[in-house]
Amino acid sequence: MTDLASTNAKRQRVVAIGIDGGSFRVLRPWMAAGYLPNFARIAREGAVGTLMSTIPPLTPPAFVSSMTGKNPGKHNIFDFVRVPRDGYRRSVINSTHVRGNKLWTILNHYGRKAGIVHFPASYPPEHIDGFIVGGILTPKGVDSHTWPVELADELRREIPGYRIYRGRQHLQGDLDGYLASLIETTQVHATEALYLMEKKEWDFFFLMFKYTDGAKHIYWKFWDKEHPDYPGPNPYEDAILQVYREVDTYLGKLLDRLDDDTTLLVYSDHGFMSVHTFIHLQNWLAREGFLTIKTDEQRKMRTLMAMHHYGFRRDNLVGWLKRHRLGWFPKMFPNAVKDKVPRTRLGMNEFARFIDWKQTRAYQLAESGRGINLHIKGREPHGCVPADGPEYESLRSEIMYRLRDLRDPKTGETVVAEMWTKEEVYSGPYLRNAPDILIELKKGYCFAEGFGKDVFVKAAREPFDKSANHELEGVLFARGPHIRQGVELEPTDVIDIAPTVLYAMGLPVQGTMDGRALTELFDPDHVARLRSRSTRWTSRPTRKTAMTTPRTKSAVSRTS
Repeated sequence: MTDLASTNAKRQRVVAIGIDGGSFRVLRPWMAAGYLPNFARIAREGAVGTLMSTIPPLTPPAFVSSMTGKNPGKHNIFDFVRVPRDGYRRSVINSTHVRGNKLWTILNHYGRKAGIVHFPASYPPEHIDGFIVGGILTPKGVDSHTWPVELADELRREIPGYRIYRGRQHLQGDLDGYLASLIETTQVHATEALYLMEKKEWDFFFLMFKYTDGAKHIYWKFWDKEHPDYPGPNPYEDAILQVYREVDTYLGKLLDRLDDDTTLLVYSDHGFMSVHTFIHLQNWLAREGFLTIKTDEQRKMRTLMAMHHYGFRRDNLVGWLKRHRLGWFPKMFPNAVKDKVPRTRLGMNEFARFIDWKQTRAYQLAESGRGINLHIKGREPHGCVPADGPEYESLRSEIMYRLRDLRDPKTGETVVAEMWTKEEVYSGPYLRNAPDILIELKKGYCFAEGFGKDVFVKAAREPFDKSANHELEGVLFARGPHIRQGVELEPTDVIDIAPTVLYAMGLPVQGTMDGRALTELFDPDHVARLRSRSTRWTSRPTRKTAMTTPRTKSAVSRTS
């Protein structure tokens, strides 16, 4: 235990470790087999259970929900990107788009210091009492990704190989190099976290491990013997496990350093499941007449898609040039010329110029958002659908009615597990910015970015295609003073994390939060003592049910 830990030992502190894509599908068998002894130790010495994600189960809305205690309708983050404002190029979200108080702002109000490391959408960093190190969605190459500003130079000086992002080997088709970069970057982030925890003052510390997610997206088919593209015994069968072992090693070092007054929460933003088929929703919207392609642009669009389909893409071209020691060659050309070569993924920014927006009534902003945006007047630049009223409701109902009958041509089975209107899932002042329709596909199916050769295409066709994607069921582990031992919890909700942190630190749950303190994590005697002292320690009243998840059928509220 460090001197700093000793000086703060009387103060109840919390460490929250975010595991991007943490899933019991991999964790439980590996814990049982002894591969992840520290995950197993936390489960044995504390409580564990399923943590339900947001809809969609996606990193930015889920983690922001966890640190605000609010549904996306109140904090304004629904995806990695925002509804188009100027033209139809998507813009990536950042910290200025998050609405409402985050947990560290609340803690600062009560005189507590916070250390936030690699939280998504934390750039530009806020000026808080404590420190922030930017995470994913921080623009590459910026110098000012920390608060205090000088912390960035300190990390570069003190942490060997310090960086936010892993390498770009995936753009060169290098499975070995990509895996090495995931492991190395995870090691760097673990070293960085331990350094900050020991050298800086904090009452609440958050760290997110990102690359447990990336490993599953790419290497799942090499591990999962039931995946249709499992190649048999192969060099990458333990690729995902290798990344998890690095996280487990960090957890062991962390457990050795925690004092008796610190609560540890380890949780994920979503889970993971196998994927065998991609669905190009944009193709379906065009086929059904809801989205229109410009007549004079159709040939150019088909050419772009054909180049992409047959492998004439930036990633393949760059990889080939580098293997032949010609990596310098693309630098000879301006961006306007390089943009003629398709990118690794073709999304809205590549296809927007081909769409006749004045004739388009619905589109998919991004495959990650698992939704459909109606083309709303006053929201999108050339929106043509009223924001509410009979025309809006009629169009939305028609799309949902037709989509329910979307069938896999190979099996004849429908592929939509559940659909909701945005009002059924979210509530709050930023509901206007949400997708108008939200969709959960059946297991094995995943939306694909942009347009494709057809509505349905085979997944994992190439080594770096996704072979797994996000599902609602994530994970939660808890250990610390007053946490019950060896307990298996009923499914809880990601919006309950922030209220639970406040409760563990002896601070009141905020009345504006949708989440509740998970008092079932704590010893009943401890809960009773807090309740008897003051009503301010009690959890919020039972929430109204806004929806029922399609997987567990347990009530998960998104209302205020």
